[in-house]
Amino acid sequence: YSVTFTEGDSATAITVASGTSLADVDSSYFDKVTVGFVVSAFADGASERLTINGASVDEVIGNLSEGVTGTFTLNSVVYDVSVAVASGIATISFTGDSGAELSTAEAEALLDSRRYNNSSDNPTASSDRVIYIRATDGNGSNSNIATSTITVVGVNDAPVNTVPSSQAVDEDTDLVFSSDNSNLISVADTEATSLQVTLSVDDGVLTLSSTSGLSF
Repeated sequence: YSVTFTEGDSATAITVASGTSLADVDSSYFDKVTVGFVVSAFADGASERLTINGASVDEVIGNLSEGVTGTFTLNSVVYDVSVAVASGIATISFTGDSGAELSTAEAEALLDSRRYNNSSDNPTASSDRVIYIRATDGNGSNSNIATSTITVVGVNDAPVNTVPSSQAVDEDTDLVFSSDNSNLISVADTEATSLQVTLSVDDGVLTLSSTSGLSF
C-alpha cells in the first residue's frame, strides 16, 4: 500500500480504498493481526497517531509503552489490543475478545479502519513512514508481511501576527510596545527561519529599540 498524508488532512487510511483482502486456504479464522513499525521513523513523535475509525483507539506514536493492553469495540465486535516495544520497534497486536480468534471479515474490517494522523504544523516530510502488517491464522502460521508506505507532505503555513488592542497615549508622550506593558507586537512562523515584516504608522514617528539581527 502507498498513501499520502498532507498537513492539515483528516486521519488517512493506511490501506487502499478498495479494502484489505486476507486469504488462507486452510483457515477462515486468524489468531491475531499485528501492525509494526520502527518508532524513530516517525520523526514527529507525539504529533503522530495511529487510530481506528469508528473506535476510541488513539495510539500516540511518541508515547507507546511496552506492555500496554486495552479493549475496544468496532462494528459491535470486541477486540483486544496489546503493545510491545523492543529495540526501537513497536508491535501492536489485535485479537478477538479475551484472545479469541478473528474471522476473516473481522480482521479485514480492523485493518480497513486503521488511520494515520499527524497534527504537527511543521511535519517532517524528508522521509516516509512504513508500517508492516501481518496476520497469523488459526493454526499459528504467519502470513507474508504487507507494507503501507505513508508519504507526509507539508504545506506552507502563513505567518501569524499578534498585535494588541487599540492603544491610547497622551500628546508628546512615547507609546512603547513591549511585553512589560502587555502590548507586545510579535510575529511567528512555525516553518520559516527568516521573515519580512512591514511596520508603519499614520501619524508620529516609529522607532525600534534595537536593530540587531535585522536587515533593511
